[in-house]
Amino acid sequence: MRILEIAYKPPELGGGVERFVNGLSRYLILNGNDVHIMISGAENKIYIKNNIKFIQIKVKFPYFKKLIYNIKLYFYVKKNRNKYDIAHINGDNGCFASRIGGLNKIMTLHGTSLFSAGVKQNFTKISIIRWGLMHPNLFFSYLMERYSVRHCSTIITVSAGLLDTLKKIYSKNDISVINIGINTAYFRPGDRDEIRKELNMDDKLIYALWVGMYPERKRLNFAMELIKNSKNMHLICIGNTEKYSGNDRIHLLGHVPDDTLLKYYQACDLLLLPSVSEAFSLTIVEGMACGLVPVTGKNVYMPGLKNNINSFIAGTDDDYKDIITKIEDKPDILIKMSENAIKTAYEYSDEKTYSRYLDVMQKIVYKK
Repeated sequence: MRILEIAYKPPELGGGVERFVNGLSRYLILNGNDVHIMISGAENKIYIKNNIKFIQIKVKFPYFKKLIYNIKLYFYVKKNRNKYDIAHINGDNGCFASRIGGLNKIMTLHGTSLFSAGVKQNFTKISIIRWGLMHPNLFFSYLMERYSVRHCSTIITVSAGLLDTLKKIYSKNDISVINIGINTAYFRPGDRDEIRKELNMDDKLIYALWVGMYPERKRLNFAMELIKNSKNMHLICIGNTEKYSGNDRIHLLGHVPDDTLLKYYQACDLLLLPSVSEAFSLTIVEGMACGLVPVTGKNVYMPGLKNNINSFIAGTDDDYKDIITKIEDKPDILIKMSENAIKTAYEYSDEKTYSRYLDVMQKIVYKK
């Protein structure tokens, strides 16, 4: 098959969606398919990386970049639709391409922008309007997601816990679920003591790790305040951290290579992710596979998380403070929880995920 995967950023600069698209593309190529990935960047260019052809669309305007990207992408895909058997739209990436005739399309909902700024599940029309005025970029993302859902016949989401809510939001009952998986041969525990020496981390301290491309939705400010108010815990932050200021216990590393991220997964003690909402967090699964214990909230829709067994799940913001205090007072509680986290993460194999996507694509293209 000739497959067009639609992401937004290059894999090395993107978040969970880009990592998923890159991993899926590699699997599809290994199984005899030809894959191109659409992304945005500072210039128009085409390049090959890991046997994948990347088609980069120039988007430099500072406002509504995703909207401009989608418009330009629409015209590219419409012009080149005969080159592909199927296009895979991811969230609000590629929304207008969903209207192009003569091209098979599927869409994956990795969540919804509707909940990314705190809109509750029992939302009203008034709350949507108020939210849209406060968060115009997210509102446009929501509208683009909705547009794709209306025009794609095959819709997949990554979280069973969010399925009923998505059906309600988009008035669509035929959404299916494929949980995202990880490469468990790559994400696994390492020699913690040796890695800490290599990273100049103090072996006697407790380290929390925050990873994210969207610091507002993943509440980096809140995570930093939690650690600042702790007794002596440290926080390592990886991702879009350039607008934030650290101190002697808040370490802002910005973007790092994948092999460096893996080392921090293996070296830290817990994963602190107080997100407003998560449909299915690859970061959590990757961290758990390496032995990290997640500290997150009730709006993280990820199967397998069990409070006080393999993770800590806060019901309120005050609960986060209590959890951090509990860990500092009794750090040994993380030992068994870490073992349980590893076992849970190993249930999510990327091979299972990608093979299901391949099956879906083959059924559509070959009318099986």
